[in-house]
Amino acid sequence: MDEKTCKIVNEEGSTMIELKNVRVENGRLTVTGALMGAWDTDMYMDVDSIKAAVGLVDVPAVAKYIVDNVLGITVTKAE
Repeated sequence: MDEKTCKIVNEEGSTMIELKNVRVENGRLTVTGALMGAWDTDMYMDVDSIKAAVGLVDVPAVAKYIVDNVLGITVTKAE
């Protein structure tokens, strides 16, 4: 079975971060992945870090991107 990963790349297409697992463990969000081709490691986010990360997201722009490119939904204005 193929392992699903999330790759974040730079402008040239080189992998900067490869996320392999996101889970809750011991009251923290635990992310397993590799930075810039290094070995896999667990990285942790507490509640304050999760709030900060969510605050960085431009929710309307990201939601539109997901609707257009991931879900493939087309929304048109009714006449």
